[in-house]
Amino acid sequence: MAQGFSREIVHKIFNDQDGNHIEVGPDADTGDLLEIRQIEDGKVFARIVGYPEQLRLLAESILMLTEESK
Repeated sequence: MAQGFSREIVHKIFNDQDGNHIEVGPDADTGDLLEIRQIEDGKVFARIVGYPEQLRLLAESILMLTEESK
């Protein structure tokens, strides 16, 4: 039986001073959901998991709020 392969692309946004970062990518448990993980000192500190449609609305809300604060 042939072995299957898959690829997962995760985006990382680093704090260049301390190396802590936020990861955005597919949810490791399901593959159908997306996950945002806050990594502090090499450990998952917090996470948000949701459907792509939910996280798209979340991203739009963050953009709106960051534009308002300029």
